[in-house]
Amino acid sequence: MKKLNKILTFMLCGLLAFLPVLVALPVEAESATTSKVGFPWYNMDIFDPEDEDASITDVTSLEIITSNSDFELNDAYSLYAPNFIYMLFVETTAYPSSFMENDKVIITLPFPASRINRDKTSIKNNSWDVEYSGNSLCCTCKKSDDIIITFVLNKEIPLEDQFWFKPMKTQLAIAADIVAT
Repeated sequence: MKKLNKILTFMLCGLLAFLPVLVALPVEAESATTSKVGFPWYNMDIFDPEDEDASITDVTSLEIITSNSDFELNDAYSLYAPNFIYMLFVETTAYPSSFMENDKVIITLPFPASRINRDKTSIKNNSWDVEYSGNSLCCTCKKSDDIIITFVLNKEIPLEDQFWFKPMKTQLAIAADIVAT
């Protein structure tokens, strides 16, 4: 027991002696600017050059998280052919560079991100890492650049072929038979 007390006392004294070094370590904090804007989806099939609003079929959110204090959004839009190809474009006017390393752009999609064919996704200069989740793309900047992403959708799976629906359909049929008898 005395030996354990000596060990604990030695460890505690060492920790207390090292505490001023821990407190004096430099800490760097960066502030982040977050902005949210409406993100218009322009349908190429009904595009009308005379009336730009006629081509907007949906507006979702675009969230930008950046540590660049000079950041200013210049343009953000998408063009798409329904159920085929989508292109996203987000441009900034920040100088000397647009987005900076580790900046994030979260784009809300008008469909589940699971429908995107990742093999046919193209990202300008491979300058962004993209995570797909729910109805959004979370893009993280790897090197300073604007963001241009082009992707193709997989064919939509009919509701009755989705994995969660088949067991439910069977259970409903059994329940209906029980109620009928």
